[in-house]
Amino acid sequence: MVSSLRDIFDQIYKEVSGLEAYNFVKMISSFHRIQISDGLWNASKAVAEKIEKESDGTLDVEVKSIPSSDAPEWLPTPPGWNVREAWIEINDERLSFREHPTIVVAHSPPTDGIVEAEAVIINRWWEPQEYEKAKGKVVVTDGDRTIAYKFASEAGAAAIAFYRKGIPETAVPYVGLFLKYRNLSKFQLPAISLPYRIVREVEGKKIKIYIDSELKPDPEIPIVCARFGERRSSGPLISSHICHPAPGANDNASGSAANLECALALSRIIKKNLLKIPEKTIRFLWIPEYTGTVVAVENFLKGKVDEVVNLDMVGVEPGGNEGPLHLYLSSLSEPGDVEEVSFLALLRIAELSGLSSYAIEPYSGGSDHDIFIAYGSPGVTLIQWPDTRYHTDEDDINRISKRMLKMTTSIALSTAYLLASEVSIPLAPNDFREWFLKKIYIKRLSEGDTTGAKLVGSFVAKHYGLKAFSDEPRLSELPKDVRPKRKVPVIFGGRQVAQRSFEKALELSKILKEIKGLDVFTIYLMEPSFLADGERSLIDIYKLLRGMYGARTSAKLLTSIIDIFCDVNLMTC
Repeated sequence: MVSSLRDIFDQIYKEVSGLEAYNFVKMISSFHRIQISDGLWNASKAVAEKIEKESDGTLDVEVKSIPSSDAPEWLPTPPGWNVREAWIEINDERLSFREHPTIVVAHSPPTDGIVEAEAVIINRWWEPQEYEKAKGKVVVTDGDRTIAYKFASEAGAAAIAFYRKGIPETAVPYVGLFLKYRNLSKFQLPAISLPYRIVREVEGKKIKIYIDSELKPDPEIPIVCARFGERRSSGPLISSHICHPAPGANDNASGSAANLECALALSRIIKKNLLKIPEKTIRFLWIPEYTGTVVAVENFLKGKVDEVVNLDMVGVEPGGNEGPLHLYLSSLSEPGDVEEVSFLALLRIAELSGLSSYAIEPYSGGSDHDIFIAYGSPGVTLIQWPDTRYHTDEDDINRISKRMLKMTTSIALSTAYLLASEVSIPLAPNDFREWFLKKIYIKRLSEGDTTGAKLVGSFVAKHYGLKAFSDEPRLSELPKDVRPKRKVPVIFGGRQVAQRSFEKALELSKILKEIKGLDVFTIYLMEPSFLADGERSLIDIYKLLRGMYGARTSAKLLTSIIDIFCDVNLMTC
């Protein structure tokens, strides 16, 4: 039995195959796993059955069925939804649901027979007057799905088709409406997705659309939770969302499969007596993204999750146009031991696997670690990003690497095992944070951002309880002087705002469309939400964000967004 830190990493890496997770990716990606559908249920049950069969009683596993009506009011929860058949025809070309599972927008109502109408492209999707030409036509847009869908419905469009730039022109994007069931009587517009190669020449063309789908009120939300240790004990958790359309091999059959191999590898390690039994309970969780995580925490995980490793898109090799493997640290609001432990695991296991293309980065929002952080559990995420076929029908098994699965499974399991065990970690939290902040400090300087660098060395350092290594700069712009406080655990975007005020959701979308990249989500929605505790001023929040994320952080935009959250009673100011 081994006990040194290096030996633990090496033993876990030796026990994890990568091939096992690869085969699990094949299994999971065969299901059409839309929230909340029969395919999602079947994939969840398949994971639970694997654990029951292959862990020989070492792990306890449950498939929990929680009514969506139990979800909190502030959470946009979709109706139950299944699609049986669908196709579109443009000229002589037919695209079918069987070949392109993302061609039907998730939660789309069915067509009444076959819809046949002329296509009209609407680029300025936020302008209501643009939809005056939409009556009886198929609106084609790359706009905000909530806003464009409402405007097109009210204009009497025959259907709506979404597309996305920046992905391969042959790929059909994944889009979800996430309509509240109570709104379905108002909105019955069929919705499809189109590859950009068709959109380029679709204006004025006739489109035929057929969708055979069903929508169900108050569906049951599937949640799979496996556990090694006492039910009542707290400890670390490995999470992965199992939802998304078929094939969804990288997003997120890969994370779900890696999580499954984590659970089974731990079972084998304990049965073989290769490592000591951890003192704390280790949990493994498979959920529909965000929806299931909130429901799981609210219903049975409160007080039981100390820290989280989230696995989301971990199966594609970096290189070419595919981005590196990222370890995104926890929020500024919830630092934890999971940060330095996962960092050490990444360094050793990357060395063992021969992978050099990885990055350790500040918190970035967009996956289930967000929810755990919102409820007070520090969380990190492992994710390969950017992914050229993210949210498309071309995200298939041919892209998946056994090496990446072996590596990420080993990092996640090593981190959870160490957090649950009495093992001495040679890197203290403050030592790690000081190293990391100096890395960010140098990055700001390399960008020519002296102001951001000085904020990292002064204000951000003090936030972490470290000694300042720079003087604080004088800022040329500041947000308004208020002390915002969130009234819900997490604020993640326009759908929440739209539930309270469509006009304010439209105002928010106009602001956000001016901001490029995923920084929108992290800098302007998630981190301000987490940091808004009623004690911290918006000026202090801005200083933290300006240092950690650089010159892309705007005091003016931050103020405008916080004002909207306060106007719709998601925050108080």
